[in-house]
Amino acid sequence: MTRKNQPNLVYIFTDQQRADTMSAYGNDWIKTPNLNRLSEDSIVFENAYVSAPICTPSRSTQMTGLWPHTNGCTKNNIPLADDIKTFAEFFPNDYHTAYYGKWHLGDEVKKRRGWDEWHSLEDQYRVWSTKEENNEILSDYHHYLISQGYKPDKESSGKMVFSRSFAAQLPEEHTKASYLGRKVSEFIDHNKENPFAICVNFFEPHPPYTGPFDDLYEPDDIPQTPVFRVDPPVDASRMSTLMA
Repeated sequence: MTRKNQPNLVYIFTDQQRADTMSAYGNDWIKTPNLNRLSEDSIVFENAYVSAPICTPSRSTQMTGLWPHTNGCTKNNIPLADDIKTFAEFFPNDYHTAYYGKWHLGDEVKKRRGWDEWHSLEDQYRVWSTKEENNEILSDYHHYLISQGYKPDKESSGKMVFSRSFAAQLPEEHTKASYLGRKVSEFIDHNKENPFAICVNFFEPHPPYTGPFDDLYEPDDIPQTPVFRVDPPVDASRMSTLMA
């Protein structure tokens, strides 16, 4: 295969973002200028759905092409079995592959599953997925924050880490999204002469919903749908009341 026929592939994932938050799907008030520019020069799929409404099962399908009940990841925090291949393992050998960001299919911090490069973002899943021999390893993002003078605020599996609430309220240039965006740009600049495939997994807009963009919208200007803040029936269960 010639270089001309080897396109560079960039997969961009966001977390817990509904389709109707984008102008490409009819939204006219949420500000997503970069996603809008991508959609204007793209094919926009109007009937594409994830395999499950929660994180691990959905990601398992995106990585393997298999339904969760086939690959075994039927609920959150189930590691993807070692004998299940990801799409990274099917690229020609001359492709340079990289996985940057959230994984949630097992150990977050170790290079794995066919990717040549691995850049980790998360330390919150340690209690479920980090193997004992990897317990001393913390994410690349953790080490970045340490280099910027920040101190971890939360204990996890015997190690001090940065909580999501702490990271979300950092100045914009130090948030997970900005950090990951810079690292991906560096990867592309360093590898553009050769075929590559990179999977980019942003944590946002997953909660906590706090941070440097809190003032982007005035609460009174946010449109309310007919079901917004509907009072639950008086005989509703306690769980239903909390969810309303």
